[in-house]
Amino acid sequence: MIKSLTRSQSQYFRNLWERNANQYEFYELATEIRPGITFREFDRGWQWRTVLHPKISVAKIELLNILNGCI
Repeated sequence: MIKSLTRSQSQYFRNLWERNANQYEFYELATEIRPGITFREFDRGWQWRTVLHPKISVAKIELLNILNGCI
């Protein structure tokens, strides 16, 4: 289970979040954090989670939920 992001992963996330990146760009980050995740798994989570939530702390939790398979 992934409980948090490293400092560099957090900065990568912030950069994507601030520029309202698309799911394909977030998927690149996801594969760095959890190398075994498929795009299909990530995309399914993307449909149910709000990774671009206006509040960054909530957005990070949403990404972690996808990475941990909580959809």
